[in-house]
Amino acid sequence: MTPEELLVFYGNVVDAADLKVTRAREFAAFVTVRPELGVTLVESRCCERAESLVVEMRVPVGQQPKNRILRRERLLIAFDPANVSWPTVYPLRDDFPAVVPHLNIPEHGFPPTICVSELAYREVRREWSPPFYIGLLRGWLERTAKGDLHGADQPVEPFLLHPFGTLIVSHRLLSAAVVPDEHYFVRHVVDGMYRMVRDDEDVSGLRRVALLLVTTPVLVHGRIPSVPENLADLARMIDVEQFSLVARVKEHLIAWRHDREMLQALPLLLLQVPIARAAGATAERYELYAFLALDSSVRTMGVAFDMWDQDMPSAAILFPDPTRDGSGVKLFILNVQKTLSNADAAAYNGEAVSQVRFVAIGAGALGSQVLGNLARSGWTPKAVVDEDHALPHNPARHLLFRDAVGTRKVESVVAMIESVVDEPSSTKAIFRDVLVACDAADAELVDVDVVFDMSASVAAARRLAVDVGGSARRMSLYLNPTGTDSVLLAEDAARSIRLDQLELQYYWAVASRDDLAGHLTAAKALRYGGGCRDISSRIKQTSLAVHGGIGAEAFRRAVDSGAARATVWRLNEATGEVARVVVDATPMRAVAVSGWTVLVSEALLTEIALRRSLVLPSETGGVLMGSVDMERRIAYLVGSVPPPPDSKGWAAGYVRGSYGLQRTIATLCENAGGHLKYMGEWHSHPNGATTETSDDDKNAYRWFADALADEGRPPIMLIIGENDVRCVIDLAEGLLGPTA
Repeated sequence: MTPEELLVFYGNVVDAADLKVTRAREFAAFVTVRPELGVTLVESRCCERAESLVVEMRVPVGQQPKNRILRRERLLIAFDPANVSWPTVYPLRDDFPAVVPHLNIPEHGFPPTICVSELAYREVRREWSPPFYIGLLRGWLERTAKGDLHGADQPVEPFLLHPFGTLIVSHRLLSAAVVPDEHYFVRHVVDGMYRMVRDDEDVSGLRRVALLLVTTPVLVHGRIPSVPENLADLARMIDVEQFSLVARVKEHLIAWRHDREMLQALPLLLLQVPIARAAGATAERYELYAFLALDSSVRTMGVAFDMWDQDMPSAAILFPDPTRDGSGVKLFILNVQKTLSNADAAAYNGEAVSQVRFVAIGAGALGSQVLGNLARSGWTPKAVVDEDHALPHNPARHLLFRDAVGTRKVESVVAMIESVVDEPSSTKAIFRDVLVACDAADAELVDVDVVFDMSASVAAARRLAVDVGGSARRMSLYLNPTGTDSVLLAEDAARSIRLDQLELQYYWAVASRDDLAGHLTAAKALRYGGGCRDISSRIKQTSLAVHGGIGAEAFRRAVDSGAARATVWRLNEATGEVARVVVDATPMRAVAVSGWTVLVSEALLTEIALRRSLVLPSETGGVLMGSVDMERRIAYLVGSVPPPPDSKGWAAGYVRGSYGLQRTIATLCENAGGHLKYMGEWHSHPNGATTETSDDDKNAYRWFADALADEGRPPIMLIIGENDVRCVIDLAEGLLGPTA
């Protein structure tokens, strides 16, 4: 369409004052009264589709412009009567540069239009004004003349715009060698959205397509001046020396000429176009386009190229007509969208592709949401383990929906996370109780880099940490009873600080720190069935969703770090604020005494060593707090209560007082949710003395041992001296190592 024909298309000349479109009338009035801005109104036009202005704009152009922009450019600006889209701007000269960035391709036969902004019009409509738009137009023309309109930091321009729909194809189709005779079908989903499917899916009622996958040579970005209507048009756009699109298409057709089904198939050309910023540069982007030959089949396309006869495609024509260039093969253009891969999911989340192999234990409310978040960022577990079934109350907080009720949670959760990305099935659903020992099943659990426990079971976490061997790191994520807080305990990469050791140090922090007050407050339960154990906590889904996001990110960061960590996130449900509380994770010293393994945290040893040094040459002491695992005969010591004010110490002895002690111990135990107990006593010896038990030490031991006898816990005494720390159980002794 010539500029003269375009003017006729946009109607008759009218007086600018008679324009009905507000923005057109305002623009005309503004440039009329402000001639110093260098925009002259030539005429106004009106038709049913739009009102338009023809203007002449002065452009600051240098002596040697890179693109031929004139110092005075005549433009037609067509205003949308509904004011929902940018005005359409046509340069009114036949020799306007056609292949420059940021030109729109209009309908067939129309000249290209200027794209003044990458922003949607609705986002800037409230700021639109005549001077604002004049600035955009003049800026486009000036920078196009200089050749710097498309910045180096902007992605390269698309090869084509204005497809008639979207075709969704598997990313695996494009990343692997495609056998030409593989069979595919195209399903119309809705609203111009199509999806390519394999013949191993339900393809009833669908037409088979013949896939022609072609990668073009690297093309330099810049707008193609028109949309290809047929195969010959497309070939002219991309053919370069030693590359012929038609020749590539014919190679595919020849492979199908003996296949009766494929001869009837609809040809689908899938074009992969590498785009570079400049000639000779490396491709920055690969674009995908699909071209459906709607009026053709493989048989008729071969006939169109004079490759064979309509009735005898198996017999090639020896001297085909060279003028058959594909002009008769009409094309229907579709934009191609690849299905989501793990790599794509990671990239969209700003993450690197994960190479971490992990097993997830627990597919409950928290586990399902964390696994869903991880899957959406390209982190897929090797296996998920759970022993529960989905019950009617679960969808209130679980990522699964009502249709999963009655199924095994683990199988439904695995199906859910595998539906996020288009990858071969790689996550195993294991319906199993991890508390039941099984050597073969346990070996499968730890044949990974990380075992990620979200079972909300102390017993399960303890078994994974202590009983199940292997070098895989253990991590545990869970909620507090009210669901307002989440906790992540992560072993270090060398497993020098085990999960059970982190658990007890976390309990001590909860018991003794003000910033964790109320963390383990019991929640009100809700009964969902008639069984004695058919109860569930009252936890808000909104809180669970927050912690599901925090937990997924915390897990990724813990994996990347390699260091041991214990962290609590506390959500204020009223304000939405989240406070992060870090618990110091220190190694624990171990000693075997009287059939028990005693584990003492370095933090505790440092604390009592400091208390000893502060009162030298006198002795001092205090109460030991911790827990005991009767099944495994492990005693954990993680905290100490300072000596009560009525305690007495001198150079050769110490008597621990009792004022307020019982209340302090009870408060600590309550704060820790009952997970900590009184475990015994510690006291110091002065410099120059050994830590061997004296008669007074033995008498003191018998005194508090009687108090613990009825509770079944081993009474423990620690003696700290100038050089070492000694542990005593049942008057048997073992050294814990040097004084901290």
